[in-house]
Amino acid sequence: YLIGENETLGLAGTGSHGPNTVISLVHHGLNTYGYGEKECLLHADNCAGQNKNKFVIAYLAWRVITGLHHQITYLMQVVGHTRCLIDAGFARAKKLFRRSDCDSMRELQQVVERSSSTNKGILYESGGDTSTWKYYNWKEFLEQFFTSLPGISKYHSFRFCADHAGFVFVKENSDAMEKRIKIIKPSGLQQIPGKFPTELTPPGLSRERTQYLFKKVRPFVRPRCQDQLCPPTHTEE
Repeated sequence: YLIGENETLGLAGTGSHGPNTVISLVHHGLNTYGYGEKECLLHADNCAGQNKNKFVIAYLAWRVITGLHHQITYLMQVVGHTRCLIDAGFARAKKLFRRSDCDSMRELQQVVERSSSTNKGILYESGGDTSTWKYYNWKEFLEQFFTSLPGISKYHSFRFCADHAGFVFVKENSDAMEKRIKIIKPSGLQQIPGKFPTELTPPGLSRERTQYLFKKVRPFVRPRCQDQLCPPTHTEE
């Protein structure tokens, strides 16, 4: 996912790694690029801010409760062994990016897709029903129905299944015994059906940031991309 600083949930490029962004992208990816499978296996590193937190855990439980999947297994890589094929994909994109002229998000997308046959760059293109993906307020929505998972940092395996909706089966490592923990709030199972989080809209760039890009960055951008990447404000036109 390729997101410009005017397309993040925070002002001027901030808020790009919070639960609302991460879960919105995961939701789009699973719904758009899945094959209708009912069992899903996901891998992630141990980053608490993005991957290993109560909101992502609650979202995966929500997918099972709503029937989008029958079972989801979510595995965390252990410290010291967090390299995977995803890192190789990013490395190839970065290598080509350093050798390419790139003055727009569209050109960045082309660089990513030329870097490897398995790399696909997805741009955020807002426009109502034609948007590539939409941001949703998953954090506020999920807090209504789910509680925190005690001791979440020590677990490396999380499993959700429809036969035990509202529960998560956790393991500290692959050889450990599974433990079942309830994370759904009282009456949560009855309240979830038919509900969905509200949509969020990126606030864009602040006036100060727009002026900075126009004055400091625009001179280094090729003319054909200047108005797209560093448009003038009213005072500079």
